[in-house]
Amino acid sequence: AQDTVTLSASGTYITEYEVAVAPQASSVDQLNVIFQPLRFKARASVNWDHGPFTARVLATHVGGYTNNLVTPSEDVDSYTPVDLTVTWRVGEMAPDTLVGGLELVAEVRNLFDIDPPYVNLAPGVNGSGGYDATAANPLGRQFALGARIRF
Repeated sequence: AQDTVTLSASGTYITEYEVAVAPQASSVDQLNVIFQPLRFKARASVNWDHGPFTARVLATHVGGYTNNLVTPSEDVDSYTPVDLTVTWRVGEMAPDTLVGGLELVAEVRNLFDIDPPYVNLAPGVNGSGGYDATAANPLGRQFALGARIRF
């Protein structure tokens, strides 16, 4: 079997985002401010297919931004967790058997167990309390196992 490596990347870079709270009000720049659109977000992945196995590394980046809900305003650091997924297509090794469509998946989310950046926020209805639930996950490293069968 031939190995295949696939690279993928996508992202958004927003140049401006201004909001007026009423038709006659002045526009206010809200770009890259907490709970508003962030200037830069990106995802990049590498897939390696090797026979019945696929390994995937995915990095998700959220750029830093400003928390203007506190005085003085706070600069919030960027956040880039990395995920790893390994898939074993068991069925490729025995296609004409009962396990012909079986696939086993193991995943590690936030592989390097990085903490979300600190954000000076009190706990509220959206979670938070020391982090921004709209931009980061506070759970740390997580493991998942799965099985799929196609027939």
